[in-house]
Parts: sequence; C-alpha cells; structure tokens
Amino acid sequence: MKPQEAIAYEEYREDNRGPQLFDYLQAINRRKWYILLFFMIVVGLVAAYSFKAKPTYRATALLMVDKKPSPMNPLGEGEDRSPHALVPYYNTQINLLSHRTLIESVIDELDLKKYYAAQQTENELSESPSPQAIATAADLDLSEKDDPETLEWRILTRYYKSLEVEPVRESNLVRISFVGPDREMITRIINTHAVKAIESAVALHREHAETALKWIRSQVEKQKADVENYQRRIYAFKKQNNLVSLDDPRNIYSQELTELNTALTRAKAEKIAKETAYLQADKIAGDQVDIFLSPELAGNSVIATLRNQLVQLKSRQIELATKYGSRHPKMMELKSAIAQTQADMKSEINSLKKAYKTESVKAAAVVTSIEKMLDERRNKALSLGEKVIEYDVLQQQAISAKEIYDFLLQQAEEINLSSVMSSSNLRVIDPANVPLLPISPKVKLNILLAAFLSLGFGIAMALFLEYFDNSLKTPSDVVRHLGIPVLGTVPYYKSLKANGHHKILPWADIKQLEYKDQLEDPISSISSRLPAELTSLGDGTLGRVIAIESVTMGEGKTMTITKIASSLSEAGLRVLLLDCDFQRSTLNKIFDNANGGGLEKTFTQIMSHQVTSGNLKDYSMDDLFFLIGLHKLNGRLIVKNEDQLLHALFQNGKLLHIQNSNNPRSNRIGTMLMQGNFLTKEQLDDALERHRRTGQPLGYILVNSGYISADKLRGPLRLQMEEHIQRLFSWKSGQFHFKPEVIRIYENERLYFGDNFTAMIHDLGKVSGSKLIEKEILANVKSGSMENLFFLPANSSTKKPIGRINRHLLKKVLEVVKERFDVVLIDTPPLDARTGVETLFTYVDGVVLVIDAGNLSYRVISNAVNDLPKDKIIGAILNKVKTKASNYAYY
Repeated sequence: MKPQEAIAYEEYREDNRGPQLFDYLQAINRRKWYILLFFMIVVGLVAAYSFKAKPTYRATALLMVDKKPSPMNPLGEGEDRSPHALVPYYNTQINLLSHRTLIESVIDELDLKKYYAAQQTENELSESPSPQAIATAADLDLSEKDDPETLEWRILTRYYKSLEVEPVRESNLVRISFVGPDREMITRIINTHAVKAIESAVALHREHAETALKWIRSQVEKQKADVENYQRRIYAFKKQNNLVSLDDPRNIYSQELTELNTALTRAKAEKIAKETAYLQADKIAGDQVDIFLSPELAGNSVIATLRNQLVQLKSRQIELATKYGSRHPKMMELKSAIAQTQADMKSEINSLKKAYKTESVKAAAVVTSIEKMLDERRNKALSLGEKVIEYDVLQQQAISAKEIYDFLLQQAEEINLSSVMSSSNLRVIDPANVPLLPISPKVKLNILLAAFLSLGFGIAMALFLEYFDNSLKTPSDVVRHLGIPVLGTVPYYKSLKANGHHKILPWADIKQLEYKDQLEDPISSISSRLPAELTSLGDGTLGRVIAIESVTMGEGKTMTITKIASSLSEAGLRVLLLDCDFQRSTLNKIFDNANGGGLEKTFTQIMSHQVTSGNLKDYSMDDLFFLIGLHKLNGRLIVKNEDQLLHALFQNGKLLHIQNSNNPRSNRIGTMLMQGNFLTKEQLDDALERHRRTGQPLGYILVNSGYISADKLRGPLRLQMEEHIQRLFSWKSGQFHFKPEVIRIYENERLYFGDNFTAMIHDLGKVSGSKLIEKEILANVKSGSMENLFFLPANSSTKKPIGRINRHLLKKVLEVVKERFDVVLIDTPPLDARTGVETLFTYVDGVVLVIDAGNLSYRVISNAVNDLPKDKIIGAILNKVKTKASNYAYY
C-alpha cells in the first residue's frame, strides 16, 4: 500500500554518503541552546573570576655579569676568555643570584617575616579572599606553633616561587623578577635583592682575596728570612776569607755557573709557584661556592660541570622540600645524588691536588738537579779559584732569594689592593620600577579565550551529543532506519503541551479564521497538513480499518488520530473513532463526553445475549451463528418459516450438519447420487428399505453396503450442505429455537466429514447483515462535534488489556462498523504496554505509526515495528518536530 503523496524511500535515501556540512549545521541549530548555555556559564565564570581575582604584578631589574680576575691573578694575565670557557663561569654567577644565603639576607633586610604574617592575617580576615591570596596562605601557613626553622623554610619556599632569574640570550645581562600582589613591596624586594647580590659578590671576592693575601704574606716572611740568611753568609764568607771584592770570572766556568744560577732561580720560582697552587687548592673544599675564584680550578671543565650539577641538585632539593618530607624517596634520591656529586668534585679536586703535588715535586727535583750540576761546575772551578766560585754561588743565591722576595712582595701588594677595593662582577643596569599593569589576571584575554574555547567546546559537545543521539528527528531518519514512508510531520508547539487535551475545532470555524491565525494556530496546522496524505490512499482508505499506533505513550497518538478524523469527516467521509486503549482512554476528554457508554459496554451487552428462541425480525442469521460460535454452544438450532423447517446441528459453536425435513426430492442425496451415476435404482431402493426398517442414516447404509465409497459420498453431501446454508441465510422472517443437546458423531450412527463452512457463513453473513450486534454497537457510538464524525470510547472500568478481549467478538465489531462507516480509525494501546495489541493488527487494513521526534532510539522503535505486519504498514507520522518555520518543509 503506497500513498501517492507520502515521502518515498528513494527521496531520503542517503546513498551511503557520510554526514554533510548541512547535517552538522542542523545538528548545531538543534542544540544551539546547549551551546549558548555552556557559552554563558563558562564566560560568566571566567569573567567573575577575572574581575574578582586580586591582581598580580611583576617587578624586574636588569643586571650585568662581568668576568672578574682571580685574586691570585688580579690582572687576569694568561686567563682563557673564550666563549666556551666563560659558559661555566656565567652559569655559576646566575645560580648564585638565587642561593639561600642571599635570600636570607634580603628577608632579614626587609623583615619579610612580619610582612608575610600580616598578609596571611589579612587574607584570613577577608570575607572572600582571592585565589592568589588563598594560594599564598596555603604556601605560607605561618602558624605560631611552628618552630623557627619551619617558619624560615616556609618563607624561603614562598620567596623561591616568586623569584625569577632569566639570562638574556647572547649577552652578559640577567633579568631578575619578583611576583606578588603588592606593587611597591615587590619593587623593594627585587631592588634589595640586586643590591644584596652585589654585596654578596664583593664579600665573596674579598674573603677569597684575604685568604690568598694571608698565605702570600707568610711566604714573603719566609723568603725575607732566606734573603737575610744569604746576605749574612756572604758577609761571613768575605770576613772569613778576607775578601773585600772579587771580579767576575771571564772563563767558561764562570759563564756556566752564571747560567746555572739563573736556571736555579727560575726553577725555585716555579717550585714556589707550584707549591702555592697546591696549597691554595688544598685549602678549598669541594662544596664551597668560591672554588671558581681560583684560576687553577676555574679552568678545569670537569669541576665546573660538577659544580653546576651540584647547584642544580641543591635547587631541586629546595624545590621538592616544599612538597615532600626529608624521608621521601625523591628527597633521599636527591640527597644521594648531591653526596655523589660532592664526592666526585672532591675526587677531581684531589686529582688536581695530586697533579699540583707532582708538579711541585718535579720542580723540586729540577732545583735539586740544577744545584747538583752547579756543585759539579763549582768543584771543577775550584782549580781556578774555589773561593771566587763559592763567593759567586753565595752571591747568586742571595740574588735569587731577593728576586723571589720581590715577586712575592709585589703579589702581596696587588692582592691587598684587590681586597681593599669594593669591586664586583655584578652591576645594576636598570633598577626595578613600580609596575603599573598586572601580569594576571588579564581580563580581556581571559574573556576572549573563554568565549572562543567555550564556543568550540560547546559545538563539540553538541556534535558529540548528536553523534550518540540515535533518536528519530527527521523524515529521512525514519526512512533510513525504519524503511517506511513518512506521511507527514507535525511541528512542536509549546501550546499543545501547556493546554493538554484540546477539543476538536470544527472545520467551518477554522475557515472563518484569518489565514495568519490559521498558520499560527497549532491545532489548525495539524488539521490542515496530515489528512491530505490519508485521503490520497483511495481504495485503501474508504471502507477500511486503520490502526493508529505508537511505541510508547505520550507521543501524540490520540491527538493525531482526532485531527485525521476531523479532517476526513470534513471531506465528506463517515469516520468512526474507535478507542481500543482500555487502560488509558482519552477520547472522552477530547470530545468532552461524560456518558457511560463505550466499547467495553458494547462487548458486555453482546456477550450477555443468549440464543434461546425468538423472531428473525430481531435477529439475523448472522447474529445467531455468531452468538452460537461466540458461546461455543452444543445443540440444535431449529429455524422454520411458513413452509420449511431446518435443523442446524452445532458442536462447540461449529456447524456440523443441516437437515431439511421438506427437502425436495431432486435435492435429496439418493437422487443426486443416482443422477451422478454413482448408484443404480435397485441399490437406492434397497438402501431406502433398510433405512425405513433400521432408522440408520442413508449415507451410512450406502457406504457400509458397499454401494459407494466415502470419498464419492463427500462431494454430494457438501453440495447439499451449501444449498441448505444459502437457503437458511436467505430467510428474512420466521422463528427460531435453540435446543441444547449433545451431538453424537459415532460411525455407527452418522457420517460426518468435518468440512469447514466458516468462510461461506462469513460471506453470507456480510451479505445478509447484522441486526442485533449492529444495534448494540451503534447504541454506544457517539456523535462528534462535527457532521460525519463519530466516536466509540473505551470507557473501561476493569482496565482489562485488549489482548484479553475475545478475538471473535472484536473481529465482529470491526466487520460491522466497516459496513457502516467509510473510515474506522482505531486508537490503539502503545506497543510497549504489552497489552496484546498484536492481535488487533490481524483485523485491520492498515497501520499508521506516530513517532515522537527525538524521543526514543531508532533501535527501540525498530524492535517495536518488527511486531507490526509489514504488509499493513501505511507509513509514519513524525510528531513534535522541533524546527523553525523557515526550515520546515511540507512533506
């Protein structure tokens, strides 16, 4: 059954194509309120947070880091100043800008303990502290019960989190910043930090210089004693040998002695330098900060690398100490790494010490070797003048001691000058100014980002919901998932939901409305759109029974069926609305009917009729046969008119046989068999004689006598039965009487072939019509609010499901009303009610499915539709479609 104007399956077939841009736009449009709500919530929360949050500022100062010579080499002579060699130095200086001693000095200088305590008190007293204030209070938590070490640790932790040290690329500049809510305080803190960093660098340099100066002075005093000793020896030698003056020797031995003395002087100087380096390295511990102030250690890349690792590990230890306890596995791992790095550094320094020691021993060996050579040359020169040579040796030793003394004295003066001068390798280029604008919150940026992100996430959420929403929302969804055509769509109107059940508005009153009012009225919209598709069904609609079904309640089935009925009645068709929903009847409310009549009462009245005796003026033969079959009676129905008498035998309501006492001779079974050459006249006369003597049925005698077989007898008997049934249903007047009795069908008494005449009786009953049953049905049919519209409500007091209604009675009622009305529309219970509504579909000519758009999953609807007979599904009506008028198409 294909409606002419229904949406064909091919019109909405997707041809296996994926979702298009228009599909996404429709999905977004359907869920625009979710997107807008999500957008407003996110933007509102972000805006409230941004305006309520306390501003945070950043104060920044710019410093320059210079390469300062070591106190042991104030002039920087011979130092490696290549970029590669300077990287460890600058990294060390940058790390020194955040070391603990420096931070503690700033905290003490500005008395930050009181400041942070006051800030915490202010946050606690505030009724609605900002998120930054809450974070600050959580970090500090300056409780009076904490010991001084814990308080100091909490303040240091807060300071470390607020301090930022950032080197400027490709330069010697460093930016140091401090973050906080108090603009003036953070400016003071960062400027004080810069000043204290310079003072710390000066103090470190001065301390290292004083240590070096102390050692140099001890060496100067020692060398001074050596010079005095040599002078006394020369004087004693001259006095002992009565020498006043000796000329320098001119021979080769004198020249060699001079060169050896010069070499000895250099070797001793080198020996002293090596010993000085060894002693300086021996006084430096591996974990001291000032190791790179020594040029001998600063030039070692391994020590510099280990030092950087140590500084990083200690910084990491301070950072993790804010989160974990001292026995936490990560803290224990850091302690182990720091100890290992310190051990490696000490090992490397010890290796350097050994190297310096070896070089010192080597220098001493060189001195010894030169002295030995000098002694050898001296012995050889004794022949020329032992005294002169001895004098020259003493003289050269004195000169060498004097040169060493002068060198050490010069070094002491330079180191002393370096320690006195308050110079530093750090300089303030730009001090911090009070910041004018906060770094957070950035209100405009936050709101803009919130708008974009919330819009994006809202659209994504809408598409996500659309992806998992497997309900039917459009006609194409119905065709694609259910494979049935769509008769029409009904837009969603809030007024229908708000007003509940509506009375039917007559078409004459609708036509009097303005065209604009008709379009705006949701009831008018339903009445003018849906019936056109059903009237186009032609022969499939006129004189047919159509069930209006839905999967579940609340899908608008009853309202839809009333609109279809009213429109069809306005088209001139006699329409009956039949309410078969006994458990949830609503037609009375729609038609404002308070009478007690209904379908259940009709069933009760029909069932109450008993077949006893009566006149054919009140009962049709169809009524009698139906009531006997309905009550499954056993007995004999005796019907007679003016000239004939018929006996109809019934067993359990089923017709077995009809006997006609006044049957003409030509219609008798014997005559029919003889005319058909199944019997001879002699055989028939013999059988009739035995029938008169024994009273046994003639057919039984013929079969048992062997005159005819049972198969040949069956045809004439059936033909005779059909003639009797037709004659019986042709009677319009007469009397009847039903005599209950047990009908015996044993072989020795009567032959029964068990032929079924139900179809013939049904067809003859439709022709002859019903009197009693039709009267009972029409007595409960009510007139609607317009001409040609009638309704039969359920009015069930027992709320008995339709599956428990007698099927034959239900079928009979439908057959009767089909003859009196052009269209019978049945309001059925929903499929999920499990009321046995499937039995009703056997007796209807078509089924229309009402679907609430966007309500149920297509899988649920598809499973329910599988219970419907496929050949009787006319189509579907998509109800409560949420769409704008501009986007709505008339299907």
